Amino acid sequence: MMQLISIAVLVLLCASGSTSEKTVELVSASQSGTGWNGVASRAIDGNTAGNYGLNSCMHSDIDTNNWWMADFVVKSSVGKVIIHNREDCCSERINGAKVYVGHVYCGEVVYEIGKTVYKVECGGIIGESVKIVQEAEFLTLCEVQVEIGGCFQKDMDFAAADITSFRVSSDEMCILRCNENEKCKSITYQESTKRCWLKSKDNGDRISHLPGVKSANKKCFQGCFQKDTDFYAADITSFGVSSDEMCILRCNENEKCKSITYQESTKRCWLKSKDNGDRISHLPGVKSANKKCFQGCFQKDTDFYAADITSFGVSSDEMCILRCNENEKCKSITYRESTKWCWLKSKDNGDRISHLPGVKSANMNCFPVDGVWQEWTETSACTVTCGGGTKSSA
Repeated sequence: MMQLISIAVLVLLCASGSTSEKTVELVSASQSGTGWNGVASRAIDGNTAGNYGLNSCMHSDIDTNNWWMADFVVKSSVGKVIIHNREDCCSERINGAKVYVGHVYCGEVVYEIGKTVYKVECGGIIGESVKIVQEAEFLTLCEVQVEIGGCFQKDMDFAAADITSFRVSSDEMCILRCNENEKCKSITYQESTKRCWLKSKDNGDRISHLPGVKSANKKCFQGCFQKDTDFYAADITSFGVSSDEMCILRCNENEKCKSITYQESTKRCWLKSKDNGDRISHLPGVKSANKKCFQGCFQKDTDFYAADITSFGVSSDEMCILRCNENEKCKSITYRESTKWCWLKSKDNGDRISHLPGVKSANMNCFPVDGVWQEWTETSACTVTCGGGTKSSA
């Protein structure tokens, strides 16, 4: 009698230096063939149970050249694929399963005895579908989920269309240098050499596979809004506003607000109590964003009121960040550009968030590794852990 294998797959997407938990709806599941009544739609029924007998897993009909795939409701950038393997038998069949976003290869599973969860990195590959391929065994998936985030496309080169190139300390610094250049539309970054290429076109002249580099379009980092996407339900309130920026501001002023949906045609703004609302759905004419993204990291015209440790004059907002990093008690900052004045705060968001034109504020746990984009000097030798990661130089 044939043994069956079940695996549950979750697709995660994350931005550089962050861990996003946004999910997107999967539709139109299909597969190479169906065995034991395991239809493709079972893998997107919301049930992650790994026991095939619970009738919530898809199953291929033969033991070679098998695949399963589903479409994304909205185009997404994938960080990694997490596979939950069957535990009661046949777990070794997962070995060698290949993961793709669209037609781009992410990686494959390497089976380990006793291991039940496998993570395959995709590094921000952008696509409209996820595909799992098992060429040498039966394929059974018990659930697939996709989470949104991330901009970098792993092992992808935006070829040609170069403006200039130079060495930087990190991918974040490469992003920053692109933001500072009006002609820059995208970047390619090589970690091994710390080389950054600024490009004059989205995706360069063409996209090509090149191991060891990663690329991203500028508009991905700058934009938090997801076009034609509704963060459904979880409404706090709704009202008319003059622009999407005003919708963002009203969310910033409301402590319970975690995300927004905005409709340009009616100038209607919905404040939501959860990241992504209750769920993400496709809805032409609206756009949605999570508060933590558009805060990113400074919140314009926003004061983190009270909870002051100290205040002083600095040369820039980056220096204000650096001084907070040097203070163990500092959790957030407020900075005024006109006076170059910096306030260090003992709490995230101070005692409360208030609207104050001319200042901007940020929580330190928002910033990328090291808390501030700065180049290492040739004589630097240290390791810093801050804002979601560790950075070392020797």
